[in-house]
Amino acid sequence: MEIDEVRKLLIEELADDLIQSKSFKILQKTVLSIASSSDLNSFDDQEKLIDYILENIVGEDIETQFLNDIYSNFYGYKQISSSESTFFPDEPDWIISGRIKWLRRVSKGLEKISNELKIPSVRKRSPEMAREFNRKWTEISTIQQNLEGIKPIYAPRELYEACKMCVEEANQGKDNLPLGEMPAPVKLRTLEDARDIFWTAQTSVVYDKSNCIQARSILKGLKYNGEARGDLWKASLQVEPTSADRANYELLRRQVSEFEYVSDKLLLNDVRTNAGNDDFYFVFVDYILQCLMIFSRDETNARISKLALEQTAAEDDERYPPSKVLPFYGFSFFVAPICFLFSDPVVLYTFFRKMYLRYFIRLHSIAEAPFHDPAYKYYEHSSGNTHYVDDLSSTSEGPELDSADNKQIDHGIIGLAHQFEYFFKQRDPALFRHLHEINCKPVLMCFRWLVKGFSGVLHVSEVLRLWDFIVGHDSLGLFILPCLSLIRVFRNFICIFSWRLSRKASISSWLWCLH
Repeated sequence: MEIDEVRKLLIEELADDLIQSKSFKILQKTVLSIASSSDLNSFDDQEKLIDYILENIVGEDIETQFLNDIYSNFYGYKQISSSESTFFPDEPDWIISGRIKWLRRVSKGLEKISNELKIPSVRKRSPEMAREFNRKWTEISTIQQNLEGIKPIYAPRELYEACKMCVEEANQGKDNLPLGEMPAPVKLRTLEDARDIFWTAQTSVVYDKSNCIQARSILKGLKYNGEARGDLWKASLQVEPTSADRANYELLRRQVSEFEYVSDKLLLNDVRTNAGNDDFYFVFVDYILQCLMIFSRDETNARISKLALEQTAAEDDERYPPSKVLPFYGFSFFVAPICFLFSDPVVLYTFFRKMYLRYFIRLHSIAEAPFHDPAYKYYEHSSGNTHYVDDLSSTSEGPELDSADNKQIDHGIIGLAHQFEYFFKQRDPALFRHLHEINCKPVLMCFRWLVKGFSGVLHVSEVLRLWDFIVGHDSLGLFILPCLSLIRVFRNFICIFSWRLSRKASISSWLWCLH
């Protein structure tokens, strides 16, 4: 199909979607208001009349709202209410096979906890406990709950082993595999590609915080100093809670008070062990618990999170909470840094929900395709160019929209691990070969950092700055670069100790504890 024909069809589809948007209704109201004005009688020339109407429309800030609506629809930020399914992740058999085996293991761990401690998948709280949850909602961490015998359902080390087995199955029977622990058959970037994509000095002195494209440009600029970060993040991900969102939050809060899931025990245990035990995040323990409890009850999250359970028995496992997301060791670190930006619990939840379902879920799932709402219909085009919205209005010739070389590379945890090894071999082949010879696995050192998105690893200010780039570039690929940097910082330290230790000693397990 010719580019002009594709562009025309996309514009028609986006126009149909915009008719249902809030910005279109505001535009209608504004145009009707202008049309009823007596000032129109003074215009004899049609072009001057059109210019006058357009000036008044721009003055109402409708242009920015339309741009945001187009961006949200095209890149999958808008929450879709349609029940039709047009987006199906295209994943290889080795990913699906690895996911089935991994989730079977997770289900057995969940079953063991449920049976040994005699905790049902869901039960109604006693009236006394329900009243206590309502009374102490803002101090939810002070509610006494029995966590004896509760252990994390899995930790990053277990996920690492599952990912490694998955890659080994993909490479079964192949010769001349690249050196490393996770030589997954996925497309990779070079360091030069990453430098061209991620290290941009683009920034603005005067900008509109409500403009999603300008907000992204600010966040990924190297000179950005963190000013108005919360507003820029909300604009970039198009997060603005409505009255309906606040009503839904209250409904979910009541469900937390009335019903208890087995996953609540896992969640509470993780918050107390990790974020609640961290020097930076412990003051937000109530906010974190509120947010994650609400998240677990929200069934609309399952529209996207079920893609991480695709083609496995876990899709219908009743022991999972309504969100279809099981807390694991370190799960609470995903929401902890965001607490520094938003004091409103509804805004905090709404933003975390968007951030998790778009980015963080892929850091602990065996999947390589990005996760979108099943009704999302623009993936084939939006994945090729992150600035394609601007290109829609252009008539200039360009590459084919479905060209493999034009596709955006954005991996899950397996692809990120392999990309790290590839970058490491490019940047410091001597150190990589040395660590391999003494049976030290660099990717094992970094896997925990990746799974937690560096939260709980780096200082809060550095985590927020790193997440600026993730939101600004709309990509997890940048997580690889701080991994490589940390290894390089410890280069001499690692070499000295690896020389002193016996080759039989497990330096990998010791370095696993490095932050």
